[in-house]
Amino acid sequence: AVGTGISVHPRGTLPISSPLAEGCVLTLTTQLRLRLEQAIGAKAFPGAALVVLRHGAVISEIVAGRETYADTAPAVTPTVPVRSSKRPAHVLHR
Repeated sequence: AVGTGISVHPRGTLPISSPLAEGCVLTLTTQLRLRLEQAIGAKAFPGAALVVLRHGAVISEIVAGRETYADTAPAVTPTVPVRSSKRPAHVLHR
């Protein structure tokens, strides 16, 4: 399906919601974390930071794994947390 493009939200204005409020299952974050951890365990990538938006609002933020495959590598951390970001947010609409 063709999306509606990309929206740019001004700094600090990206709305926050919940999976349930946006029509998703309450366990969305848990399910996504499990999938990420399975992929990390399968060595698809060493770690990830994931932000999920629905209807233009953040409904889930997940950080898992490490920066490299080394057991001693630092844990992945969000560079700029979406909820406190001072950068404009670019949202891709599908």
